Amino acid sequence: MVLSRGWAVKNWRLLLCTILGILIIGEYLIYFIVAMSWNVPTKKSKHDLKVLFVSDPQIQGFQFELSGIYGHITRWDVCHYLKKTFGYAVNQVEPDVVVLLGDLLDEGYVSSDEKFLQYKEWFEDIYTVPSSVKRIHLAGDNDIGGESEPIEANLLTRHEKYFGPTNEIIKFNNWQFLKLSTLSFLRYFRFTTADERRIFDNLNMFMTSSVTKLDENKHTLVLSHLPLGYWDPHFALKVLNNINPRVIFTGHDHKPKYRMYKVGSFSTEEHVVPTCSYRMGTIDMGFGVAMLGENGSFHYTVLKLPRRYFFLYFYIVACTFSLLYIILFRKKRTT
Repeated sequence: MVLSRGWAVKNWRLLLCTILGILIIGEYLIYFIVAMSWNVPTKKSKHDLKVLFVSDPQIQGFQFELSGIYGHITRWDVCHYLKKTFGYAVNQVEPDVVVLLGDLLDEGYVSSDEKFLQYKEWFEDIYTVPSSVKRIHLAGDNDIGGESEPIEANLLTRHEKYFGPTNEIIKFNNWQFLKLSTLSFLRYFRFTTADERRIFDNLNMFMTSSVTKLDENKHTLVLSHLPLGYWDPHFALKVLNNINPRVIFTGHDHKPKYRMYKVGSFSTEEHVVPTCSYRMGTIDMGFGVAMLGENGSFHYTVLKLPRRYFFLYFYIVACTFSLLYIILFRKKRTT
């Protein structure tokens, strides 16, 4: 049986329209729908601060991805996803400050200087913000080491050269951000190099000196890549007792978590910000948004992100059915 030309054209058009519709939904419409569902807090005063938290993007590099065309596709897709979701977040939130809570790169701790610069360019392309927006970077274990490998001074120096100090006090309006590099606590009982001991000692010296540098009239917010559960208990108590932070924001665990800490009459909250990358083994991706009031009040919410793997799997299914259709169509034409 030979199929009519009109029937063939009609079905080819239907197939192409179906594929095009799937791509429009998966590559454009779903991002818009999710962004429109976000409940973004609004400012009540011009002195309020709106902060966008980005955690664990871990931009993929060359060493841990498969080589060849597959690696190019996976790197492109994750960068495309990170850039698109961040763009929507910046447009919707209109932040005063963007805080990147570490693990900026997936291969920062193993990359050469040349590759690091290339990854830094990718990072800058993805996380572009208006000139009026302040960007704060923390170092994660994938940036300078610390989880299963020692923290090296040269990696720390390189990271600070391009992303700023790892321990720092930054002041905005009625708030001050205390940025702490707590990665040493991942290897606290197994330091293997002099660099690790020196980096740990520098953290303690910075912590001691920061008590006198913080403004008593400002509200304090603590930033750390590692959640408090990883810290040495004595150091954590020192921070809670001496700094009395209004709130603590951390990353590393990839999933959103909330904890309340109470020391005597003082209490504070910790918010673990989820990863923003679909490559981190969780479906709970998101950005954190905090509205910091000039009177010390704050409101925090998580902006959930689209589940990228759902659409990637859907693309595979659609391509499989399309291929089967083409094969069956050709067989019918020849019979």
